[in-house]
Amino acid sequence: MLFGTGIWVVVDGGSFKDIVSSDPMIFGAVYLLIVVGAVIFVTGFLGCCGAIRESKCLLNTFFIVVLVLFIVELAGIILAFVNESKLEEAAINSMKLYNDNEVIRDGWDTLQNSMNCCGYNNVGDWGLVTLTSGLTVPSSCTMLGIGQRGCKEAVEGYFIIIGGIGIAVLFVEFLAMIFACCLSRSVGKDRYA
Repeated sequence: MLFGTGIWVVVDGGSFKDIVSSDPMIFGAVYLLIVVGAVIFVTGFLGCCGAIRESKCLLNTFFIVVLVLFIVELAGIILAFVNESKLEEAAINSMKLYNDNEVIRDGWDTLQNSMNCCGYNNVGDWGLVTLTSGLTVPSSCTMLGIGQRGCKEAVEGYFIIIGGIGIAVLFVEFLAMIFACCLSRSVGKDRYA
């Protein structure tokens, strides 16, 4: 699930990536999701083999790897929420490069057109950028009107979905650790009874 979600964001989240690419820590979390998802897949295979073969060694290895992943994912979720303010800073800074960088310009235009939003918080963000860099409000934004919502509001739904998926995965990992412990403790008991 994490692997698929990470791939989806990398493949379909181009506009978002272009806008916040000035801070690799923000978008690097997506690549972390992909790596963690792949490791979870391999770890799940280990757990299945351990359960089928009734191997304490494989079950204990499964438990340790899942525990490490659990801790890393929990730290990643906490870091994502703590560094949320860096996202706004990176987005506003990228707006200043709108006229000078074609990738950023295409990213903002695509994001604003596809999400029916304007600026990061609202159209006023483009006004603030205009004062400092002399650029005008992009055409992808001006057709929407002054009262149009900002892209932050439009994108927040996606962050909530990704956060919900992350929390669900943590819960499943916690259950997997409990079951691995119970199974590891019960392996071999019936042989000596």
